[in-house]
Amino acid sequence: LDDVANYVPARITGLFIVLSSGLFAGSLQTVLASFRTMRQDGKNHSSPNSGVPEAAMAGALGVMLGGPSTYGGVLVEKPYIGLDRGGDYLTAAERTTAIAVVASCLSVLTTALVLHVRSSL
Repeated sequence: LDDVANYVPARITGLFIVLSSGLFAGSLQTVLASFRTMRQDGKNHSSPNSGVPEAAMAGALGVMLGGPSTYGGVLVEKPYIGLDRGGDYLTAAERTTAIAVVASCLSVLTTALVLHVRSSL
């Protein structure tokens, strides 16, 4: 039920991250990288929904996420998401915060617009 309920919101979140990366970076190349990574690598996650925004952010930042991870001392092989384009990880952390804030603002504005249009009907 969770996967079904979050199918659309996860994709909307991914698109908000793509748009936010363009607003923050001011680069069409960043937007395209974010969108392309979202489309190509969004499925490289065990969750049908979590991978979409994660891949969009990886593409926006030019970093690689996922891969081998340790959980409770057990190594779990997971696929990679995104490509490492030599991004500076300290800068990436700052950019992640900025993109998340802008994406959240887009979400709030979209929700307010939908509620306003709905109440006008």
